[in-house]
Amino acid sequence: MHTQQLVIFAVIAVVFIGLMSWRLRRMMTATPFNPYRAWMIPLVFIAFTALSIYHAWPIGSMVLLWMALAAVVGAGVGWLRGKSISMTYNPASGQIFAQGGAMAMLFIVGLIIVRTAANIYLHTHDVSGIRPAEVDAISSVLGAGLFVARSIEMGLRGHKLLVASRGMTPSAPETV
Repeated sequence: MHTQQLVIFAVIAVVFIGLMSWRLRRMMTATPFNPYRAWMIPLVFIAFTALSIYHAWPIGSMVLLWMALAAVVGAGVGWLRGKSISMTYNPASGQIFAQGGAMAMLFIVGLIIVRTAANIYLHTHDVSGIRPAEVDAISSVLGAGLFVARSIEMGLRGHKLLVASRGMTPSAPETV
């Protein structure tokens, strides 16, 4: 490695560690959670994923298969990530609070490291003729699957907390 590459790597590492430290501190505090707004962040990721796919178009059948696999893996990991976040209901304020833990932070850091390593490897090696834009699209699909599944899991759990706190039972669909 050249000295310039080491300096760039060191700067990125310092910024990454600083951001993760800030995020860990924020995750360790309980923050208000509205289950009826849980769809907003995944919508942004879906838009970026659509742009990434558009940029990589045309996409071959093998890349579509990788995207489908990435969506399934992302959704599974996202569901587990959502389950790792504790949620509580405060009856005084009528508010739900969500709080992550250190394990959730390690999960995020591990996911970032694996995704970055895979991106670097696939960008520097010719893997079955997959173009770098397609690699980015596959990574975007993985991230979108993660955020969508996490939000669905947390939204459903938050809705159940609100329903239970009001002493109601979820209404069954009416049949005609």
